[in-house]
Amino acid sequence: MPAGIGHQRPDPKQASSGAGTMSNETIQTLAEDGSFGDQVTKLWSSTFNFDIEGAVEYRKNIGDENVLMLKAGDGSLAASLAMAPGGQFHGGRSLSMGGIAVVSVKPEFRGDGSGTRLMKAAVNWMHQRGLALSCLYPAVWSVYRRAGYELAGYTYKTMIQLQKLAVRAEGMTIREAITEDHEVIQQLYLDRATTQPGFIDRSEWYWKRIWRHKMSDSIGYVAEHEGRVEGYIIHAPTGRSKPSARTNLLVLDMMASTGRAAEAIMQYLGGWGTVFKEAVAYQEWSDLIPASTCRMHIRSIDEEWMLRIIDATAALEQRGYPESIQGSVEVKLSDDVIEQNNKVMTLEFKNGRCSVTPGGEGRLGLDARTLAPLFSGFQSASDLTRLGRITGGTPEALQLLDAAFAGRTPTMNDSF
Repeated sequence: MPAGIGHQRPDPKQASSGAGTMSNETIQTLAEDGSFGDQVTKLWSSTFNFDIEGAVEYRKNIGDENVLMLKAGDGSLAASLAMAPGGQFHGGRSLSMGGIAVVSVKPEFRGDGSGTRLMKAAVNWMHQRGLALSCLYPAVWSVYRRAGYELAGYTYKTMIQLQKLAVRAEGMTIREAITEDHEVIQQLYLDRATTQPGFIDRSEWYWKRIWRHKMSDSIGYVAEHEGRVEGYIIHAPTGRSKPSARTNLLVLDMMASTGRAAEAIMQYLGGWGTVFKEAVAYQEWSDLIPASTCRMHIRSIDEEWMLRIIDATAALEQRGYPESIQGSVEVKLSDDVIEQNNKVMTLEFKNGRCSVTPGGEGRLGLDARTLAPLFSGFQSASDLTRLGRITGGTPEALQLLDAAFAGRTPTMNDSF
């Protein structure tokens, strides 16, 4: 797969028509012109207010082939972003996905459509690289909606009151994780991730970010029963903050395959109650926290994330569906950014899979933005029809799509 889309100006049909549109722009990866490396990291640092050392390390870990730049007509840097390759689970199966992050526009180019043009170029770049999906956490929804993204799930924040925890796990051993534990830790995560739509199929890049938080090694512990690891917790280093600032213990990841393992992890957290008031995790814990501690945690929605269908055929065919769903529906999909997604197709659901064949009457119409929340299970076809975003669907077709894409509320724990 190509690392970039070359020295091309974005298609005028795909570019923003706002005032101040620049001419002779080029789109390149940083791997194609590494001389812009310092400018890119400086732009990230100033835009998101983090230190330059962190920006340099992020660039090193993400890889220059995954950094996209928009250059103005005079050759200067106008905007940039990074794409974290990985996967995302939908219907119990992992689909190739690009996570978009650090979308940055230099101040002198803001408001002229540079951000929109960069994003439209990025989704076509990801299509050329063979990805099925893309996700991001939006700062401004309108920019990403113009590139075909739509709200498709939540990230949750869970707070646990450590000073009130009094959990004892019988028959469990809690010990510090060692390198040899990493494989079983990853498998415990994977077992859970396949059951939750929206969870990331973590590549090595994601795990490196968990085990090394802000350029310091994270702390990991495992919960064992008779020598078998049944759960784990990984949290940020605890010795960097001033004592007066130590109000929260930041949990980076936690998973338990049994109730006793969950209790063991709560017991471990309770031991930090003399140092920290609360533990905070940006993930869904409700089904992992023992009933005995249910009054000691608060869950809230922290962020919404957006999904973009990059390759409609690949996404629909790679996703999993309920085995009991059988039937077909003819769909007309429109996409004003990725030309290859404009098609009339017949979707046939059978044995937990969907086959996509060209053709059909295409009476049921929707665009790429509408397909995103339907695909993730965030909104049903019936609800999207009531909102006027799906048209022409018969009651039978809507019922089939409702059942095919139904599932748990899509959530995502990882950042990009």
